[in-house]
Amino acid sequence: MANARRLVNGTTYLVTRRVVRRQLLLTPTQEVNQILLYCLAYAAKRYGMEIHAFCFLSNHYHLVLTDPESRLPEFMHWLNKYSAKCINALHGEWGVFWDPDGYSAVVLGDEDAVLEKIVYTICNPVQAELVSRGEDWPGLRTGVNEVGRAEYVVERPGKFFREKGPLPQSETLRLAPLPCRGPEASELLIEVLRERVCQSEEQIRSHVKKKRRRFLGRHKVLRQDRTSTS
Repeated sequence: MANARRLVNGTTYLVTRRVVRRQLLLTPTQEVNQILLYCLAYAAKRYGMEIHAFCFLSNHYHLVLTDPESRLPEFMHWLNKYSAKCINALHGEWGVFWDPDGYSAVVLGDEDAVLEKIVYTICNPVQAELVSRGEDWPGLRTGVNEVGRAEYVVERPGKFFREKGPLPQSETLRLAPLPCRGPEASELLIEVLRERVCQSEEQIRSHVKKKRRRFLGRHKVLRQDRTSTS
C-alpha cells in the first residue's frame, strides 16, 4: 500500500510501482506495451486522473500525475490489478505480480518538484544504464515533446478482456498539461524541461563512460529473460 496520508484534491504525485522480486515481467513487447497503455488510459479516464508523464521499465514504472478528486488508491488498484491479470494471461501464468509492499506516492509540492520528477521519469531508462538515449527505449516512455500534450489511442488487448465485455474496444490517453498558471507558462516549462533532460542524459553518459561501463542496449533489453531479476 502507499504511505498512509490524508489525500488532498488536486495533489500532484510521482507514483512508483515495482514488480515482485524485481523480476523483468514488464520487459517490452508489442503486446505488453499495448496492455500497459490500455490499462493506464482506461484507469486514468475512469478515475479522473491527469497523467503528465510516464515510463515503464522492465521491473517497475513511474507516473507523474495529478489527482483532482483524491481517487489515487482506486486508480492504482485498477491499473495494477488488470495489467497484472492481462500480462499473466498473455504468458499463461498466474500468481503474484507486483511487489507486496505496494506503491510509492511522493507529493510534488511546486513546479520545481514536478519538473525534477518528470526529468527523472523521462531519463529513467538512461539512468538505469539500459539505453544511452531515452528515445531508444523500446517500452512505454513519454518523450519530452509529448509531456502534457500527447494523445495515444490504443486497442483493447485480447488475451484477457472479453471481446464483447464492458470495456471499450479502444481507449485514448490524453496527457494533461503541467500544473502551472496558464498556456504560456506551460510552454516555458516545456523548454526548461527539454534543457534539463538533455543535461541529465549527457551527465549520465559521461559517468558511464568514466566508469568504463556500457549501456545494455535496446536489442539486449528485448532479449532479456522476463523471469530473471534486476
